[in-house]
Amino acid sequence: KMEYSYVPDGYITPLFYWDEENTSNRLKISEDRLTAKVINGAGFKTSFGTEAFTEKERYYFEIKVLKGTLIKIGVSRKMANLNQAFTDGPEGWGIYNGETRHNSNALGHKYGDRINPGDVIGIMLDMIEGKISFS
Repeated sequence: KMEYSYVPDGYITPLFYWDEENTSNRLKISEDRLTAKVINGAGFKTSFGTEAFTEKERYYFEIKVLKGTLIKIGVSRKMANLNQAFTDGPEGWGIYNGETRHNSNALGHKYGDRINPGDVIGIMLDMIEGKISFS
C-alpha cells in the first residue's frame, strides 16, 4: 500500500502503477511497476499510468523523484506520442523545471521550484472543477 505524506480532504488516492504497454522505449519500468528509469537519455520520454481518471472525482497521488532534474509531471486526456513530452499538445497539463506546461514545449508560467532528486511531487486532480495543482 502506498504511503502518502499528505492527502487533501475530499480527494481519493488511486492505486497507481506505470503502464508498461504505454511507456516510451527509452524508459524501463520496474517489475513492481512503481518505478520508471531512463535507459536512453536522448529526448523526452513519456509513461502513462494504469489508472483512468473519471469525472465527478478528486484524485491525489505522489511521484518521488529518485534521479534527474528535467522531469515533466502531470496528466493527459489521452495517450500521446511516447517519445515526446505529453504536454506539448492540447491534451496534456504538467509542471517542468519550475513552470507549468500545456500545449507548448517551451512556454509556461512560473510555478513552484525546479524539481530535484528526493523531491516528492503531489498531484491534485479535481475532475469536478476541472483543475490540477501540484505540491
